[in-house]
Amino acid sequence: KRLLHPELQSPGSWIFEDKVAGYTQLKQSIAADKSKTPDQHIAEAIPGFTALDNYTIQIKTLKPYPQLLYVLTMGFGAPVAKEIVEKYGQLGLGERVIGTGPFQLREISRGSKITLDRFPNFRKEAYPSDGDADAKKRGLLADAGKALPFLDRIEFSIVKEDSPLWLQFNKGSIDISGIPKDNFDTALNSSSGLSPELNEKGVQLDVTDRPVIWYLNFNSKDSLVGTNVNLRRAIVRAVDRDFMIKTFLNGRGSKGGSIVPPGIEGHTGKKEIDGDFNIAEAKELLKRAGYPDGTNLPEIRLDLRGASTTTRQQGEYLKKALGEIGVKLNVVANTFPAYLEKEKTGNLQFFIGGWGADYPDPENFLQLLYSKNVAPGPNASNWQNPKFDELYLKIAAMKPGKAKDKLIQEAEKIAFDDSIWSMLYYPKDYALYHSWVSNFRPNDLINNDLKYVRLDPDKRKKVLSEKF
Repeated sequence: KRLLHPELQSPGSWIFEDKVAGYTQLKQSIAADKSKTPDQHIAEAIPGFTALDNYTIQIKTLKPYPQLLYVLTMGFGAPVAKEIVEKYGQLGLGERVIGTGPFQLREISRGSKITLDRFPNFRKEAYPSDGDADAKKRGLLADAGKALPFLDRIEFSIVKEDSPLWLQFNKGSIDISGIPKDNFDTALNSSSGLSPELNEKGVQLDVTDRPVIWYLNFNSKDSLVGTNVNLRRAIVRAVDRDFMIKTFLNGRGSKGGSIVPPGIEGHTGKKEIDGDFNIAEAKELLKRAGYPDGTNLPEIRLDLRGASTTTRQQGEYLKKALGEIGVKLNVVANTFPAYLEKEKTGNLQFFIGGWGADYPDPENFLQLLYSKNVAPGPNASNWQNPKFDELYLKIAAMKPGKAKDKLIQEAEKIAFDDSIWSMLYYPKDYALYHSWVSNFRPNDLINNDLKYVRLDPDKRKKVLSEKF
C-alpha cells in the first residue's frame, strides 16, 4: 500500500491497481479525502491484503492474475520495515539501504565507488542444484547445494569515461566489465570470438540476448503525428535499422519483428519488421499524408532519452534519414530525468521508446499499449484502441500456449498497422570477466545474480603476475 503514498510518486502502483481487492478504492480515497493524512489512509485495512502472521501475507485478487508472483519479486514488491519509514521518512531509503539481501551497504563514495559486504545474518539459501543445458555445459552447477553468498565484499567502480574503464579491466583491476563501443572491434575477432590478447589473459566472454525492445514511438495525442497515420507510416519507413544496429550497437543486436522479445514466452519469432526501411514507400506515404516531398509539413520534434555521444549521434542520423524524404526534425537532447518527466506528462511528439522485461511474461510488453496505462503510466504513446485492449485483457489472464500466441500476433498486428509504434531492434549484451571469476551468468530479469558469483583470489594473484 505504501506505493500509493503521494510523497513517493512511485511508478509501481499499477502492479496492484484493478487487480487486488480494495486497492484502487484506497488510491481514490487518498486523493479525495483530505481529512486524513496519506499515512492514516494506508494504515486502514483493505480486503486485498491481510497479514496472517509475521511471515505470511494473503492477497485476494479481483480476477486471474498469473503475473502476481512475478511482480512480487520486483523492487516494487520488496518488504519495507514500518519502523524504518517512521524513522527516516518515506524517501529515506534512498540514502539508507535497508533490506534482507545477501549483502549490506558498507560505503558510498559519490561518483567513485559503492562497497557492499556480506550480510552475516542472511537467511539460509543454497546455490541451485539444477539448471538448463547451458548451465550444465558451462559447469555452472559445481557449487550446487553450497551456502550463498560466496563473496565477502563487492566493490562497484563508477568510471564515467570508457577509456579508463577499459584500461582498468585490461590491467586486471576490474574483474567484470562490458565492452565500450569504441573498443568493440579490437576486443573481438570475428573468426574466434575474443582478440588474441584477451584470450592470452584468459578473459571469458558472455553473450546474452537481452529481453529488451527498442522502437520508434509517436504520441497519439499530438495534433500532427497523432492524427495522420500515413505520416507515421512514412517516417518509420525512412529509418534503416540495419545501419542503426551496425553503427550504434557495433552489430550487437537484431531487428525486432515482435513486441515480445526473444526469450520471453509469446515471442513470435517474426524476423520482418512491419514498415521496414523503404524510401520509395516512405515518399509515397508522405504524399498520401498530404505533404509531398515534405511540402508544408511543420517541423517535427524528436526528444532524445539522454545527451550521451551515442544518443546524440542517433538523433543526428534520424534527422538526416528523415530529411531524405523531406521531413524536418528538431532534435532535442534531454537529461534522462527530464525526458522521463516529458514522457510522464505526455509532452512528447516523436521519440525512441525502450523497455526491458520486468518479468518473463508477454503481458509486461503488451501493457505498454493498453489504454488504461496512458501517461503518467507506461503507455507513453497515449494510444487507445478498444480491440487491442480486448485482446490484451484476454492475453493477460491466459496460460502459455498456441491460443495465447495467436492472440499476441493479432494484438501486435493492430498496433503495427496503425504505426503508432515501429520496432527497431533487440540488443545483445556482451560481458567480459577474468579467469578467476566463476558462476558469472548475467541476466536482465534478476538483479541479485552476484550472490552466485565466486572469485578465487589466489588464482587472481597468480594470473596477474604471469600474464599482465
